[in-house]
Order: sequence, then C-alpha cells, then structure tokens
Amino acid sequence: MKKYLVLSLAVLFLFSCDQFTGSGNSENNKEVKKSTVKNKDEQKAKVANTDLKIKYPFKSGIIKYANDAMGMKSTLTVYFDDYGAKECAVSEIDMNGQKMVMRSLVVDDYLYQLAMEQGSGSKIKVDENFQTYLFDTEEFEKRMAEVKGKKLGTEEVQGKPCQIYSMEENGAVSKIWVWKNVVLKMTAEQDAMEMSMLAVDIKETDDLPKAIFEIPQGFNIEEIKADDYNNEDIDDFDDENAAG
Repeated sequence: MKKYLVLSLAVLFLFSCDQFTGSGNSENNKEVKKSTVKNKDEQKAKVANTDLKIKYPFKSGIIKYANDAMGMKSTLTVYFDDYGAKECAVSEIDMNGQKMVMRSLVVDDYLYQLAMEQGSGSKIKVDENFQTYLFDTEEFEKRMAEVKGKKLGTEEVQGKPCQIYSMEENGAVSKIWVWKNVVLKMTAEQDAMEMSMLAVDIKETDDLPKAIFEIPQGFNIEEIKADDYNNEDIDDFDDENAAG
C-alpha cells in the first residue's frame, strides 16, 4: 500500500510538472534568487519590467492540496519564497491510525526526501535545471502532439481562471487545470485506478514556518547515486498486484 501511495503522488505531480518544464525557467529562478530588492513594491516593479518567467505569480505563499488516490486521502502543502527559488513540499497521510509526514525540498542542487517522524531521509543530486511543482504551459503546448494533448477550455479553481488541458500517455488519461503555470487541479485514470488533486487553499503570505527551507539538524541522510536509481519498487508493485 505504501508503494502505491508513492506511485500515486508521483503520477499526480511529477507526471504533470517534470516533463513540461523548460530549462529557461531555471535561469529565471536564478535571477529571482539573486534579487536584493528590499520591499514588495520594488519587487513587483522589477518583475513587471522583465520578460523573464517566474515560478509563482507572487513572491511568497502557501498552496495546500487535497489528494485522493483510490480512496486514500492525503494532503500536500507547498511553501515557497523568492517566487519559487526557495520551495518545500510537505505531504501528510494517516495510515492505520499512524500519521506520516514527508518533506521534500531542493538544497544546494540536491533533492531531499525527509521522513519527519523517523528523523531520516535521502538525497539525490539533481541537474541545475531540475524543477518541481511547475507546469510550463508554453512547453506543453509545443509538445501536445507527443502526449495526445488538447486544450479543453477554461474553468475557475479557487477563484483563479484556469486553462484545462488533457493528455494521454502510457495508458494514463489526465486532465490538468493550470493557472499561471501553477497546477491547481488534476485528475488521472489508468487501468481503473483513479487519482485526483485539488488546491483547497491559495495564500499569498510571507508568514512561513521557521526553517521550512532547511534540513533539520540531526537527521540521518542517505545519499542515493543517480546510477542506482531504478524502477525496482514499480516492478515489485506490479508483481504484488499480479499475485493478487
């Protein structure tokens, strides 16, 4: 069951975000990160006077999602600052009465996955162009034919006007609601498995949890080499289901 949860959330977010992130956005984030503007008005003026894309439509905030993977409920809360140059995602789920809290963030070109209750986690080196939780609308529209993509009109999610896209790949049929390159809603279906994600709260605020973008002290971190990263868990999951 735990493997299934991991697969579900990976499909819901990474499938929509990783594939369609242009490398240009990474450069844009670097420019934002270097910014030394001291107040919000100056920061907004700086953004308005540049052609660079940024990751989020406001400097800092919190977006909370409700996820449903075949009846398994979970939440995902994304915290960000400096227009996404700093970012941390916290997922929470209750399994058999036990609360599991996972934290994911990128620090110094390493992607960290932290199990908060266990005080342990892993890290893997990522490319400087690596992105999370970003849907590059322009890149997707260039590549729509590759994934049988379609534009399906518009709809509001939490009061935000979203463009709806659909796509089909590897037997999965997905619909995505995108507001300013941010995914606010998503549904996915494959082999009678249904998954969904919905933004339930979008907040522009600089009142973020203390040290949310830092690795907690005392955690036992195991480094995973890129060459060792494989699909064994997915194969195991398939084998378990085949066995009934």
